[in-house]
Amino acid sequence: MTTDRSFVQMGKNVQGSIGMARYGVRGTRGVLVAAFLTGMSSGSMAIAQVVEQSVSRQFGFDIPAKPVPQTVNDIGRITGFSVVFRETRSITVQAHPVRGSMTAEQALSAALSGTGLSYRFSNERTIQIFDPAAAVDGEGTTGDATALQPIVLQSGSAMTEGSGSYRAETVTIGKMERNLREIPNSVSVVTRQQIDDQNLTSVQDVVAATNGATTLKNDELNERTQIQFRGFEASSLQVDGSSISSNADVMTFDTAIYDRVEVLKGPAGILQGAREPGGTVNLVRKRATDERQIKIDATVGSWDRRRMDVDVSGSLSVDGGVRGRIVGAWDKGVSFVDLVNHDRKLIYGTLDFDITDQTTLTVGGTWQESEGRNSRGLPAYADGRLLDVPRSTFAGADWNHSKTKSTDVFAKLQHEFDGGAILNVNTSYLDRIRDGRLAWVDGAVDPATGMTQLVPEHRIDRENNFNFDTSVALPFDVGGLEQKVLVGTDYYRSSEEMDQGRAAKVPFDIYDPDYSFPEPDMPFTKFEGVKSSQYGLYGQAQIKPVEWGTIIAGGRLSWWESRSSNRATGEETSSASIDSEFTPYLAGIIDISDTTSVYASYASIFVPQDAVTFDNQVIDPREGKQYEIGVKTELFDGAANASLALFQIEDQNRAVEDIYYPGSSIATGKARSRGIEAEISGELLPSWEVTAGYTYLASNYLNDADKGDAVFEPRSPRHSLRLWNKYTFDTGKLEGLSIGGGIRAFSGVYYMDGDTRFSQGGYAVADLQLAYKFNEHLRASLTVSNIFDKSYYQSIWNARRQNYYGEPRAVTFKLSSTF
Repeated sequence: MTTDRSFVQMGKNVQGSIGMARYGVRGTRGVLVAAFLTGMSSGSMAIAQVVEQSVSRQFGFDIPAKPVPQTVNDIGRITGFSVVFRETRSITVQAHPVRGSMTAEQALSAALSGTGLSYRFSNERTIQIFDPAAAVDGEGTTGDATALQPIVLQSGSAMTEGSGSYRAETVTIGKMERNLREIPNSVSVVTRQQIDDQNLTSVQDVVAATNGATTLKNDELNERTQIQFRGFEASSLQVDGSSISSNADVMTFDTAIYDRVEVLKGPAGILQGAREPGGTVNLVRKRATDERQIKIDATVGSWDRRRMDVDVSGSLSVDGGVRGRIVGAWDKGVSFVDLVNHDRKLIYGTLDFDITDQTTLTVGGTWQESEGRNSRGLPAYADGRLLDVPRSTFAGADWNHSKTKSTDVFAKLQHEFDGGAILNVNTSYLDRIRDGRLAWVDGAVDPATGMTQLVPEHRIDRENNFNFDTSVALPFDVGGLEQKVLVGTDYYRSSEEMDQGRAAKVPFDIYDPDYSFPEPDMPFTKFEGVKSSQYGLYGQAQIKPVEWGTIIAGGRLSWWESRSSNRATGEETSSASIDSEFTPYLAGIIDISDTTSVYASYASIFVPQDAVTFDNQVIDPREGKQYEIGVKTELFDGAANASLALFQIEDQNRAVEDIYYPGSSIATGKARSRGIEAEISGELLPSWEVTAGYTYLASNYLNDADKGDAVFEPRSPRHSLRLWNKYTFDTGKLEGLSIGGGIRAFSGVYYMDGDTRFSQGGYAVADLQLAYKFNEHLRASLTVSNIFDKSYYQSIWNARRQNYYGEPRAVTFKLSSTF
């Protein structure tokens, strides 16, 4: 198991003394370790001297009652110490409020009083918080203190579970764990607490709650939702920091298995190679915990919504060297759209094995099955008007049905070398099959009669993805300043197969729909297959020539290949490959204070194209380039993060028609997006958690004979605002009560189909939540979304199909219990 160096050889303790009541967490370890890093040690006498000096200073505290980890973090921020927790630890016992002027030691004593926990100074770098009663469970003793095995990870653990915060301190989206201020790009993190509070049960829900996101629906069950950031598609997908195929259907993944979702805005070619330039989404799985924890959530809501989550985790061996976790989720309900329904089941399991003190192997897998009655939205009128029909209107047949099964297995090996270098080896395999029978609308509506038409289709999609990623992060000192180098290689392979059959189109009256027409024969007539792969070598250096400045430089070499075929005949229909494509990255960071940094960065990416020139040669790939400047800061002694960024993305070499050779293409097209992003997340006042973001976006074509200087992506709003906040009463008659709510506001969007414009005006949607925590084990919440029942189109396309109403007012009640 990877450990922090400051926790090795904890002999000769300086003991702190407080109440000795038993701490109610089962297990042989019963330990939470917090490390306050203050200097270098040189023997036990120096330890005692430094401890005495560091704890004698007076500080002002105003910390309400919170779980122990949050309180200890707050004490660390106020006193200037850094805090280290083991990422797999989840402690929910409540600490006492800490208020007034006192030393760090007095603050710890006040916070832990009555919890059954004690603390001690192991050395001048370490304060260990422990359970004195653990000795009864058979732990050994050393001198006058219980010899407990430390439970720690690297400083600033990225895991958010149990933090109770909307703020993330570190992320792993860049192949190694880094503080947000060390990343010179905009990064948004949706923490586990925010996922739980906002009832975000699918990846699509989480992405939609992220600052600057645009989600374009392809179907009512979100099986093929397109994500956009900064006006461009965000097709770069990672799980635990490792890339998966950009075509993987992750929008329907259940969030029960994730600790957090990280989003890096803009191109990240150094991480991904061939991808769209909008951004990268990293899904971070939950890990097994040392201590036993059981969590059960039961949810009911509008439209017969029923959901159950069960999450069990803990140590599986006496010494804690083997840990396991299993998560199950079941989600079933209908929709505000007539006939649409879903039934989703998921099981996730993971095991951690501490092979040595410095090596941990993690293995696991996920099985998910989803089925339901789907649709592809509503049509519109040919003149650009969207339908003014009831939001419950369904365009399809009562025999519509889709079923998706997916299996994902993974393994990760992490080893920390004595010098501090960390080796990560990740591999995973994902297999998915979707079988859908669907009558979907495909035609403009006659305003006089309401007539349109449906296309009956039977389609089976099979997909599998394999990926392998290995990297080494090496820290080293030059002149007393820490430098970092990351080198690695990755490989992914994906295979997609599609069998498709259609029947003759069927007339359909959208004003007076009849869903009961019989299902026709739909024999398969199309058998397509696509196999693609990518191999890459990447490296990045994070150099500090001076204490207040950092230069980051890196790049990636990619080899990409894709082949399409007719599986019925075996004929290869197209192929393309790119060799040794280099994508550079360059950035600089200046620390203008201990809590604030300014940065500038350049990032690039490439996107293969399938268009051909007049001589039948595949044109060069598109190139995405981003220029970004910004500022990041930690507010209120580190309780909150705030950032502001200005960006410009240029997407060049876009395929446009060759006017001299009609039917052929040349790579001269160019598009650009510019904008501003502002974001804040964390505890702005005691007990007040906030996450808020605003994005301004302007995008245009720059070199396109057909488009001129038209807006490049008019379905991404020029202005978007998202806010969610929660206030918890910690004292008085209202103790245990939480009041939360938020707003989602967007300026108008539109889509041009030739000369016809389909538009949705600006709108705002408000949500409200009341919650009550009865005790440490039971909490209930009642959420009303879209409280004013605003009617709007959440996603639009053209007259034929894929126009979707937003969800009307809905009520959700959730009961959460922990053991």
